[in-house]
Amino acid sequence: MHLKINVIGLFLISLFIGCGLFESDDPGFSSEKIYVTKQGDDEVAVINLSDGTIDTILIDYSATDCMDILVDEECENSGCMWHEMGGGKMCMSMSSSTINGPHFTAIDNINRYLFVTSMESGWVGRYNLDNHQLIDKEMVGNMPALMVLNTDKEKLYVSSMMNMVASGGGMQSRTDISVIDYSDDFDMVMTNNIE
Repeated sequence: MHLKINVIGLFLISLFIGCGLFESDDPGFSSEKIYVTKQGDDEVAVINLSDGTIDTILIDYSATDCMDILVDEECENSGCMWHEMGGGKMCMSMSSSTINGPHFTAIDNINRYLFVTSMESGWVGRYNLDNHQLIDKEMVGNMPALMVLNTDKEKLYVSSMMNMVASGGGMQSRTDISVIDYSDDFDMVMTNNIE
């Protein structure tokens, strides 16, 4: 029994350290809050370590109605799919799911931002770290997962879950990395320029 508890404890410690839960880009920073994604509830729990209270941030990017978009480029930039069928063209949702599935958080303590990847919807959201209000979102698509920040250049590097692509008669796995420039205070931009 003690062995199981020790193994579980070691697993959790390695998970927290490996996923960067206790990391900070500011060496003098001591976090009094922990951010925990709750995928099935479309929330991020904010645990205040000093008083034990738990707040939640609702992750809701459903404001985009794909059926209202009439231009293919705007459709794809909104996280939707341009569909041609029977001579007609329309913008459709890529998924019948309304779940965003928040998966991972990254914190920029210098610029006071909280970033959240949403695997189900394909969005990366940027929130004000102090009041937890959504500032903007960027469509990454392909199940955005983990993130790493470069606070000096204000770049966000986002991995995607492994996907399968056909290659030479077989299936090969491929992992994508998206680069988002968040230097503008109101609008993130996907650059995909790895610097």
